[in-house]
Amino acid sequence: MPRKHPPQPAFHQPVELAYPPMTPPLGCTVEVDAHHPYLKTRGLTPETIADFGLGFSRSEACLKSRILIPVHNAAGDLVGYAGRWPGDPLPRERSKYRFHGPIHDELFNLHRVLQVGGTFPVLLVPGFFDLFHLRQRGCECVVALLGTELRSLQLRRLLHHFPTRQFVVLYDATETGREGRERTVNRLSSYAFVRAPEFLTDGRTVQSLTREEIMEEL
Repeated sequence: MPRKHPPQPAFHQPVELAYPPMTPPLGCTVEVDAHHPYLKTRGLTPETIADFGLGFSRSEACLKSRILIPVHNAAGDLVGYAGRWPGDPLPRERSKYRFHGPIHDELFNLHRVLQVGGTFPVLLVPGFFDLFHLRQRGCECVVALLGTELRSLQLRRLLHHFPTRQFVVLYDATETGREGRERTVNRLSSYAFVRAPEFLTDGRTVQSLTREEIMEEL
């Protein structure tokens, strides 16, 4: 059966598309323990852990007792950290993520994608670990939204850096994931070509995708 392609969107631009502001560098780094067992239980390879600078924080000043995920701006400067509680289910008094630095509007992994270049579609996922697993399957052009919502400044950054690229939106096939995917697609499709594959059904997750499924979609 031939694949259906989305209709060409009407490119209207009610958002401000001037060069998006650059988040200033954080100015400090935190030493982490890259051998914490949680990283292995999440299926991450030593290469992924090293490439992204992941590890357990014992710093009193920065997200102590959490797995630190360094976040960079488009220029590659460290602008903050996300801290993931290392375990599930979460203790009642703990949140899954906490943040250090003004990172909410960043696109995680953007600076690496900009170094890749090319014309491949850009994959959009909501979470850090979705991105890590896609990278381990050979996907270099993938960015994470740091949540299910596409924020206004993130939209500006996507449109500024990828004015002619297609986007592929991948969310888990859960109620929350489907709702987030629909909102992201609706917002982004006013400005760019967007695809939202339908193979994530029946509760499947982004992390369960095989390399073959991903490559077929790209």
